[in-house]
Amino acid sequence: MLASFLKKLKNDYPRFSFSEVYSKYNLELEKSNIDLLIETSDGKAIIIENKINNAIDQEKQIERYVEVCKKLKYKEENIYIIYLTRSGGLPSSGSFNIEQIKQFGDRFISISYSDFIHGWLTKFSMPEEAEQDQNLELNIKLYQEHLCYALNINTTEQKKNRKMIEELEKICLDPKAGNIEKLEKLDQIEAEILSFHHNLKELKSKIKHENFAERLKADFPAYKNHVVLSNVDSYYFVGYEAKINNDRFSILMECDPGGKLYFGFKKLVSEGFLNQNLKSDLQNIIEGDYREVGWWYDYRYVSNIENEYVEFKSFIEVCLKNKKIEIIKG
Repeated sequence: MLASFLKKLKNDYPRFSFSEVYSKYNLELEKSNIDLLIETSDGKAIIIENKINNAIDQEKQIERYVEVCKKLKYKEENIYIIYLTRSGGLPSSGSFNIEQIKQFGDRFISISYSDFIHGWLTKFSMPEEAEQDQNLELNIKLYQEHLCYALNINTTEQKKNRKMIEELEKICLDPKAGNIEKLEKLDQIEAEILSFHHNLKELKSKIKHENFAERLKADFPAYKNHVVLSNVDSYYFVGYEAKINNDRFSILMECDPGGKLYFGFKKLVSEGFLNQNLKSDLQNIIEGDYREVGWWYDYRYVSNIENEYVEFKSFIEVCLKNKKIEIIKG
């Protein structure tokens, strides 16, 4: 969620452009009474003051938050302020006056739930993050509906939804049926839709991994006959089998049934338990956080779905540069 929020900020306000390494952001709630403070890996502090409930500004409220950041060793030129309200507006002069706002220049912005937050959830978070997490997708949709109701946002999407509900009732339900029969029919339709959605996601994973396999063959022609592409119990994976000395393992990108992508070093099915000698060798190859679980010596989730193949390709390039690793035919 933080990644897509920062992307939306950068898209609308180019001055609010920060490091692309989202995993290194430090997010702290209610630090010195600041609603939200984001500290970036490149030495920036982003103050977010949230006025969703139309709370009255306190005396010198924003000014005090700036001083808190200065005490945290942030220079004023590296402090950014986001004033977030229901429908837009500036802080009171007693909290942060016009001269102070002018002094911050384009490092101060006022955004609204009705415009910015609603747009972020619709155009950035839903397609980029919720797509890989059904629970997140549902929660975002519910929160969007809450916002639309609370802020009286009558969107084109809402009008289309109401029209669709009317059409669905005409098409799917017998007007002569009782409410119990209608509910049973809707339960049946819902189950069919959920099954279709699951199958659609699995098909998408299949096509995506076939695309990855084609790109691997094009980018690493010396190993085009070594690419492994398969699936087990709706887990699709693509990559190579390899070995260090006589210890075999896989270098894979895998997608679980929920659509989450991750890559790393995985043990072969025929190899039994994780090989402790191999584990030590593999831990020293890739920099970054090390994760070991179940079948994996080391894995990491894709951090940016726009660059999912690029991340995997970079991972393979590092592996191929290591003289200990030998790619073998699966």
